[in-house]
Amino acid sequence: EGVGLDSVFAGAYQFQDLIRFFLPFIKIPIVELSNPNLYIGIPSLILLCTALFSWKKIHNFYFRFWYVVFAFCILHGIKYSPLAWFTHQIPLWNSFREAPRLMFIGWFAGACLIAYIIDQIIENNEELTKVFIKVMSWYQRLLVYGVLPLISLATVLLVGFSGAIRSAGIQRIEQSL
Repeated sequence: EGVGLDSVFAGAYQFQDLIRFFLPFIKIPIVELSNPNLYIGIPSLILLCTALFSWKKIHNFYFRFWYVVFAFCILHGIKYSPLAWFTHQIPLWNSFREAPRLMFIGWFAGACLIAYIIDQIIENNEELTKVFIKVMSWYQRLLVYGVLPLISLATVLLVGFSGAIRSAGIQRIEQSL
């Protein structure tokens, strides 16, 4: 018979979990973060983004296979994903209990993509090197204009309003009990 649909979404990724790619141990009392195992390392994240932006430049069956597996698992692992609902209706797939089980396969596919990109960059593939440089420049912009201001704002809020944040978190915990 399979398992219930609520079990499929247990531990699935939420939008606010994206911060865990950059700050793996962040804890915000009033924000629910579901999955702590998203941090893969900044160099690996940059290489994975290079792999994802190189879809049209690499014509290799294995690269495309791991790319599709990774994309499927990411889309399946998002909280309340229509793809997860659809695959849950299929008799074989309704045996998977939680999204992290499928995401284990997805992160393995991501590791294969990273290894393939490293191999291609070492072989002096000029097109991939250009993509890698573009990804590095976008990452630098994201870091300087996005992540660092958020970290600074969070630090100021934590220092200035730590008592209020803590009491709001305690109230939320008490309400959930």
